[in-house]
Amino acid sequence: KNNNGVRDDVELAIFKKYPNSAKIRAAELQYAMALQLMLTKVSNSQIWKAAAIEVSRGAACIGETVPNRDYKIYVQRTEEVDALVLNTSLRKETNDKIYDFTTSYGLPNTKLCNVDL
Repeated sequence: KNNNGVRDDVELAIFKKYPNSAKIRAAELQYAMALQLMLTKVSNSQIWKAAAIEVSRGAACIGETVPNRDYKIYVQRTEEVDALVLNTSLRKETNDKIYDFTTSYGLPNTKLCNVDL
């Protein structure tokens, strides 16, 4: 347990799937961390907004790793992380409930990834 904000089982699965691509791992870990933040910290619209921005940044960062901006690969990668993070009924239900706090927000056009890819 390294307390990096990503569940260990999720982190291990990402490392196993992409042992030779630090870029893909970094992007998927960023997205997974944001999803975990969303699941565990959201209790009002202000926190939801901050978490949603991080989820959007993480998803956009995954997009930065996709060759030729291939949408199918982008969807595949985000969905595989979604499946890892939301792997129980309780997590799926929690994910559905937190959208009660939905509010509008904007996403910056720069610095989408936490690390330089």
